Amino acid sequence: MVREYVESLYLPAAGAYQERIVDGARQAVLLCQWRESLQAHWQHLRFGQVEVKEGKGHYTFKVTVYLGDLDPGAIQVQLYADPLSGAGAQVYPMILGEQISDPMRGFSYRARIPAQRPASDYTARVIPAFNGARVPIEAN
Repeated sequence: MVREYVESLYLPAAGAYQERIVDGARQAVLLCQWRESLQAHWQHLRFGQVEVKEGKGHYTFKVTVYLGDLDPGAIQVQLYADPLSGAGAQVYPMILGEQISDPMRGFSYRARIPAQRPASDYTARVIPAFNGARVPIEAN
């Protein structure tokens, strides 16, 4: 058990620390700025319209997300479906598309996924995203 903790928690944390202190702790400063931005602007996130088109063996989802003053690079929009029959949850990252001219800074996100289960099983969600951050530990 101790070995598992060391390999899965402590060693990755030590590596992350080393990456964050390089170049005058530049990465650590950026991480703190990202977290502060999330805290200041997260409550302004809003979902708009969700569109689903069925193709031959796939679905194409398009979701509008209103970010307000939050940077699109601070988040990831995903499609999520609960686990079925002992398998893990299905999570598909969505691709940032065009900005919608709107005072709330709307952006479209798209994903094309296999039609292995009903489209109604999927829901769009937004999670914090920053290269090297441990989500949800560092940004819940």
